[in-house]
Amino acid sequence: MPDQEQIVNIGAEDWATALMISAQQGYVNIVEMLLDNGADPNLKTSDNATALHLAVQGDNKCVEILLAKMDLEPLIKAFHPLTYEDKKMICPVHLAVEWESYGALKSLLAAGFSPDSLYTCSDQYLSRMITYLPKLETPMSYAINKYDKTSVEILLAAGASCSPPAPESTHPLLRAMTLQELDIFQLFIENGANVNYQRHNVASNEVFLFALLTSSKYLKQVLYHGCDPNLCFQNESEISFFVRCAGSFLRKQGIPLRDFLSLMLRFLLISKKVQDAFIELNTIFTGDISDILEELNHPSSLKQICTVKLRQHLYSIHGVRLPDVIQHLCLPSVLEEHIVCNDLKFRPD
Repeated sequence: MPDQEQIVNIGAEDWATALMISAQQGYVNIVEMLLDNGADPNLKTSDNATALHLAVQGDNKCVEILLAKMDLEPLIKAFHPLTYEDKKMICPVHLAVEWESYGALKSLLAAGFSPDSLYTCSDQYLSRMITYLPKLETPMSYAINKYDKTSVEILLAAGASCSPPAPESTHPLLRAMTLQELDIFQLFIENGANVNYQRHNVASNEVFLFALLTSSKYLKQVLYHGCDPNLCFQNESEISFFVRCAGSFLRKQGIPLRDFLSLMLRFLLISKKVQDAFIELNTIFTGDISDILEELNHPSSLKQICTVKLRQHLYSIHGVRLPDVIQHLCLPSVLEEHIVCNDLKFRPD
């Protein structure tokens, strides 16, 4: 006959054990009794869910009991951004965000799960728009996708990054730029989001490109905080991303080509690649921009070079605090206004 430990771990058709079902329902006394009688908290259902996963959905006290009894190290390591491996299992931290289980979220983080744990993207919208983006995202991105500000605050308090914690992760700021309101975007800026993040195998600026795919207000904000469009013109293969995203921006926003190119020229250093991109846009969106095209036939002015290089240098040191730093340099007011670009600053209605 099977012994007591074998009996208590017998699963249903989907391999769910009595411990899993009790944990999901929040039956604390039964969970404790089953554990005392040999129930294995590390067993999985046929779809790779543990008792912990089911308890997280219920957001109940069983979460802490299971965290104390389980072998957590393999789980924590599997979803950690530096040691991620695909376990064909949902990350418990993402699951807590999905179910708005705030108590469980705090308990998981306190038990050692990284606030930057990785899991498959909740939807593929970002990677459809910019094809080189990865397919993993952090709990922060999950929370933004649900506009769950409480989870965002919990994760930030636990040290979550507002930038990709690893090259395999999407940028949380991109998710923030899909929202109508700027509050989470501004929160990420305050917490040091990198608006010039570059992936090791791509010479481009995904924050700038995605801003072009959203709205004028986000484009102005990322430029104001130091986003550098010059990063999109480092090699020939990346120019197509700029032209594609700029084309989407012009069609969606209804902004004249002249106005858009004039804005870009405030932040760009003239090069053959910039010239080629502007000419290609002009073939798609007709308009009299002969003076702009003529300007592209000449090197950038010394004033423009100094402005761009100063912004790049200060951003490399101070990040998105760039506008505040510039205003403390005691520059002549005319020069300060030109470099800091206060006309792009967000001003609530």
